[in-house]
Amino acid sequence: MMELSLETVMLRRDVSLALYGKVKETAEANAAQMLSVLATAQPAAPAPHPTLGKVLDVRV
Repeated sequence: MMELSLETVMLRRDVSLALYGKVKETAEANAAQMLSVLATAQPAAPAPHPTLGKVLDVRV
């Protein structure tokens, strides 16, 4: 197995932490944008009754 120097381990840690910070910032920005869209969204029309219109009673 290849041995890693302390500097390499520290570099990996620093890169991982920097990447984690960027991912966190992006997730927070996306969440804020989604919440603002949801706040301004129009409420959906109520769903029709599940059996309404499926049966038609006709007498001749």
